[in-house]
Amino acid sequence: MLNSGSKPERSWQDIVADAGKEHSPEKLTELSKELEQVLDHRKKLLRTTESGKPPAQKKNQL
Repeated sequence: MLNSGSKPERSWQDIVADAGKEHSPEKLTELSKELEQVLDHRKKLLRTTESGKPPAQKKNQL
């Protein structure tokens, strides 16, 4: 989830790791929503840079 400063409390990698271990459909739904929020936040950050261009990504990074 996002905290009051609109910064994700956990990384998308942590959320995905938890989802991979989870068996409860309800908890998977919550993790899915949390992941969507974190990825939306990340996408906004990538679009909003000083140069107007997203930062260069590493080859192994999605």
